[in-house]
Amino acid sequence: MFYYEVAISKLPLLKTFVYKSSEKLLPGERVLVDFRRNKVVGYVLKETKKRRKAKNILQRLDDGSFLTEKHITLAFWMSEFYGSPIGMIMDLFFPRDIGKYTEEYVESLSPLLNFKRVRKKEFIKLYGEEMLNNYLKSGIVRLRKEVLVKMPKPRLKKRVFLRKKIQELLKISLPPRQKEIIDYLIFHNGVLLNELVYYLGVSRGTVFSLVEKGIIEIKEDQGAVAPPETMEKDRLMVAESCKEVGKHLVFGPTGSGKTEVYLEVLRSYLNEGSAIYLVPETSLTPSIIARIKGKFPDIPVGVYHSYLTRARRVLEWFKAVKGETKILVGSRSALFVPMKDLRIIIVDEEHDESYYQRSEPVYDAVKVAEKMGELFGLNVIFGSATPRLDHYASAKKGEMKFHILKGRALGELPEVEIVDMRREERIGSFSKTVLDEMEKTLNRREKILIFSRRKGFSGYVKCEECGYVVKCKNCDVSMSYHSSKNVFKCHQCGYEIPAFGECPVCGGRLTPFGTGTERIERELVRFFPGMKIARIDREVIEKPHEVQRYLNGLQEGKIDILVGTKMITKGLDIPNIGLVCVLDVDGLLFIPDYTTNIRTFQLLVQVFGRSGRRGRGKAIIQTWNPDDPVLIFASKHDVSGYYDLELERRKELSYPPYSHLIHVILESSNPLAGWDLVKTVVDKLRDSYNTLGPSEHPIFKLRGLYRHHFIVKVDTPESFLKDLQKVLKIYKGSWKIFVDPPGIV
Repeated sequence: MFYYEVAISKLPLLKTFVYKSSEKLLPGERVLVDFRRNKVVGYVLKETKKRRKAKNILQRLDDGSFLTEKHITLAFWMSEFYGSPIGMIMDLFFPRDIGKYTEEYVESLSPLLNFKRVRKKEFIKLYGEEMLNNYLKSGIVRLRKEVLVKMPKPRLKKRVFLRKKIQELLKISLPPRQKEIIDYLIFHNGVLLNELVYYLGVSRGTVFSLVEKGIIEIKEDQGAVAPPETMEKDRLMVAESCKEVGKHLVFGPTGSGKTEVYLEVLRSYLNEGSAIYLVPETSLTPSIIARIKGKFPDIPVGVYHSYLTRARRVLEWFKAVKGETKILVGSRSALFVPMKDLRIIIVDEEHDESYYQRSEPVYDAVKVAEKMGELFGLNVIFGSATPRLDHYASAKKGEMKFHILKGRALGELPEVEIVDMRREERIGSFSKTVLDEMEKTLNRREKILIFSRRKGFSGYVKCEECGYVVKCKNCDVSMSYHSSKNVFKCHQCGYEIPAFGECPVCGGRLTPFGTGTERIERELVRFFPGMKIARIDREVIEKPHEVQRYLNGLQEGKIDILVGTKMITKGLDIPNIGLVCVLDVDGLLFIPDYTTNIRTFQLLVQVFGRSGRRGRGKAIIQTWNPDDPVLIFASKHDVSGYYDLELERRKELSYPPYSHLIHVILESSNPLAGWDLVKTVVDKLRDSYNTLGPSEHPIFKLRGLYRHHFIVKVDTPESFLKDLQKVLKIYKGSWKIFVDPPGIV
């Protein structure tokens, strides 16, 4: 009898449980076990000593393991470093509901048996489970899993082209799936038919219905692909030095050719193994895949992110595990796909907060990628124009290889002007300087990006008579006004109510204050009649590929001014953007968080970088605080100068990277009881650890619960978390723990 430590799937449990089996099992195997009188999925972690009361493992689910001992080591490390449940970490390695989309077969390995292949269910029905187990032990049969979902594959390589002009397409009403195809073709006209079907998950019938309508046409492939990108000597040298196995930081301004460096490095790894290419936003996957296919037209590329259907995720997962996918592009979840012969991980835009998962299991994908490099012996490349502060510090100290790209591959960095709103004439949300510059830019037939930190029409609604502010009933925040739906909406919990204009307290008039993307769009229509203006935020974008429609609109001249939130700061490489405007930066500078300054700095540098990709562009910041160092350094594109200043400040205060910061939040339905509980816990820890707090969280009420929090600075999170868990076992509550989060608000 063998005894194993087993982690329970989908349950927030830090501990493991011992089960026994008459069979020798492998680390990482999925098994069915009895847990608290329920049959649940568990994961075999390692063999252990005999336990008298150990329950039997009920069933092996896969007849083997898709994982290695290194994956198990990684899972244990994540559980200890982030204090996350080990079973939920193991869940990350598998697509959800994997069993629903697979079928298990019994395959004959002996010519004496009268079958070659039969479904496992049918075999058991005919011969019984005992005979199957005997055959498996004797080695005359084996079990094989197959994915039930199949992607349609055309017999001939064909390409799909639009037959109508974009102006005509905009006037045609189409069903949603057909519209998705058109949106994709606008950006990728001439795409291979099988790739269109593959990446959008549409049927061939849907594609051919558009052919019948005369909207698209399908032609035989003539082998045309995007021309190979030429690289300057200095970028080739960086690419060559990045091919050496280790940890690399590629640091260079926006538009400096980092993607070309990544692709050149990939070239040397594709013959011997596979690669994972991480992007922070799923909306970036189509453009990255297009770049990869242009460079490597014959290399199979997969995609893995949360917007795929569950069935599609299972299919992509199996293709990667079996080695049918050579490059897997995706968001943070793609990191955990156990790819066959994985050799390299690329983490693009490594500074982005999207790599940090705040829901259980909590983890930082950038840190996990770094750890995977150590455990699996992989080459790991991190890249950004505004890298993580800890990576910048490590690279300067020689702890990771530092590669600096100087200047842009094409064009120059934009000139940045800071407009002092204390002295400026103001027209609506805009200064006169901004409006004048916009007019000049449009006269040159160049495009404009307008960044706003808020979606909706206004940030809050207030009574001018008594000062009443419309607040969310679930959260301690004001509600925003959305004119498109005529509702008041909470951006924390999503609660919304029909808008009203009369104050419920005094009967006075309610007035919207603050600037959001809807208000900016409305004002621009008034200021620039005849110009084509579009808005891009989470209210109008539902699926990642929809972003491409707007990008293409800018490139094709169908959009003159694009208004957006943080979404427009990521991955936009549009050559004809002549002006970028940041209208309401001040609200970002005064968030009560030690990461506020660097997060604002990174955002500004990234959004400025959208301007002047093929010429000398311009960017303008409107501010009431023109002397703020964040704005001064960002306007000069001086990343190193600002980072060095920020490192000095953090060293003095012992903030990361000079310590690890643990942020602990307690959520409770009773604010007084919550305060007593969090205060007791902090008192237990204060003698041994450097604690800040407790206090009310800046957003005190969220989704109907009251929040208190405290911060602890430590050298090693693992030892502190062990002590913390001992205390929390006694003082139970709804606790949330974040290790080195990108922000505390």
